[in-house]
Amino acid sequence: MQRLQLYKIRDFGAKINATIEYIRENILSLLKVVLLIVVPLALLMGIFFSSMFSTIFQASLNPDMSGAEGMSFMADLGVNYLLMMLLSMVTWSFMVGSIYTYMRLNDKSENPPSPLEVIKKVAGKVPQMIVLMILIGIVSGVGLMFFVLPGIYLGVTLSLALPIFIFEDLGIGKSFSKSFQLIKGKWWSTFGLLVITGIIASIISYVFAIPFYLGFLGDMFSSIEASTGDPSAMFEAFSSWYMVLGMGFMLVGTYVTYLIPLIALSFQYFNLSERVEGKGIRNQIDEFETVS
Repeated sequence: MQRLQLYKIRDFGAKINATIEYIRENILSLLKVVLLIVVPLALLMGIFFSSMFSTIFQASLNPDMSGAEGMSFMADLGVNYLLMMLLSMVTWSFMVGSIYTYMRLNDKSENPPSPLEVIKKVAGKVPQMIVLMILIGIVSGVGLMFFVLPGIYLGVTLSLALPIFIFEDLGIGKSFSKSFQLIKGKWWSTFGLLVITGIIASIISYVFAIPFYLGFLGDMFSSIEASTGDPSAMFEAFSSWYMVLGMGFMLVGTYVTYLIPLIALSFQYFNLSERVEGKGIRNQIDEFETVS
């Protein structure tokens, strides 16, 4: 079967079709890569998330806590929140880097790369990926402070810095500047592609949230019926082992569905690279010269 050509000029519909086709052809290999990274990290995030909410709920039952108790509460809450945010950034960086690294290696090899090969390749780039994502967030956040629209514009524009960073091995600064070069005249199509695929991913992700919400609602109603005026029983649902697993499953599902917008964004990058630089044609010429 002929492999899907990455660097190719595509219209909006063709990019959606290419995304679906690529996921369909590589779904098992992609899932192995994503799950190997996301499952353990998502379970850890589920633990910290449950612990954080349990702390908040317990504090809400004790509004007259002393100063020492208040300080302890804030410290516990802050530690859980920081750990959860750090894990989230590490997971997202591994996720993005691994998907694009898989696509890059797979395009140059007859056989799909192994999950360990992908992870080894991307592991050294995770710190830079985290810095890149933080900078994108800061720049977009500052833009949002000025009438919102500049933040949306910068967020969409700089989203291309992520595939540029992986596919072209450029530094953070060059990835930033090149994203502005590539997106000229194609901002709206990039925005539309991210919105449409993001909506699709969000709808699918709700399926993975069902076990968590069913478990929580079941525990909540059971606690209300069994309680004798003590509302703390209702909040124990967040610290139960099956709620931690439910939260972990929901997070894993959310990250898996992000395959859709991330791969769609990569095809927008391939499309723009071909339009601006003719990268696909140059690669074919290089391969022909090598064979000759």
